[in-house]
Amino acid sequence: MNWIVQFLRSTIGRKWIAGLTGLGLVGFALVHMAGNLNMFKGAAAMHEYAEALHHIAVLEHYRLLWIAELGLAGMFVVHIAVVVSLILENRKARGPQRYAVSASKRTNRLEALASKTMAFSGIVLLTFLAVHIWQFRLKRAVIEHSVGGIGAEVVDVLSNPVWGGLYSVAGVLVGWHIFHGVQSATRSFGLNHPKYSPLVRTLGFGLSIIIGVGFTALSVATMVGIVNECGLASSRDARECIAEVTPEENHESGAAAHPAEGTDEH
Repeated sequence: MNWIVQFLRSTIGRKWIAGLTGLGLVGFALVHMAGNLNMFKGAAAMHEYAEALHHIAVLEHYRLLWIAELGLAGMFVVHIAVVVSLILENRKARGPQRYAVSASKRTNRLEALASKTMAFSGIVLLTFLAVHIWQFRLKRAVIEHSVGGIGAEVVDVLSNPVWGGLYSVAGVLVGWHIFHGVQSATRSFGLNHPKYSPLVRTLGFGLSIIIGVGFTALSVATMVGIVNECGLASSRDARECIAEVTPEENHESGAAAHPAEGTDEH
């Protein structure tokens, strides 16, 4: 057991931890992005996806959903802490010559730029993550019982230029962060080989484009009005689409507040 602790504390061990947690977060980002694309179909599709996600049979039956969420949060924390420790250790070891050394080790200018901006993009993404959790996760119980559900909330948030702009920038940075992260992870695992590196670089670049564009497209499309509660621009009134996912109790209260036309009141 002692050698395991020593390995995890070593630079190589921490690089492995950063790589494994990073790849885990890439998988989460890919699934989350794919789920968000339901908004292009409309609020009803987004509501069905959210309900299915939050009520996964196995997790709900054994009350493990909160454990899964804590595990995901822990993965974020561990990844950030380990990466920060590696960055600080690396800068301390290189001293004043760190930029020259960095440039000599990476012939690909795009990779070099991604590496140099990892800390900045990570800080911005961490700030965005806090905002995202506050706007959606911490208010989930309220959103689930609100008029229009999660779909209407997504439109309400992203149609605001401030929040829509923040989510758009975050989408670009997620892709940018993943682009370098995949390359870094493969090097940490000792897979930096002339035969395989070009393939890994291509796959990493493609994955970063897919995830980055997926997140950014929804934010921009909603912000400029291409996407609303009915999905892509539709001739249907958004109120009809909201009504499709409004909780039953809201329908009943609405009916009580607004009696059907033609009904005589005495």
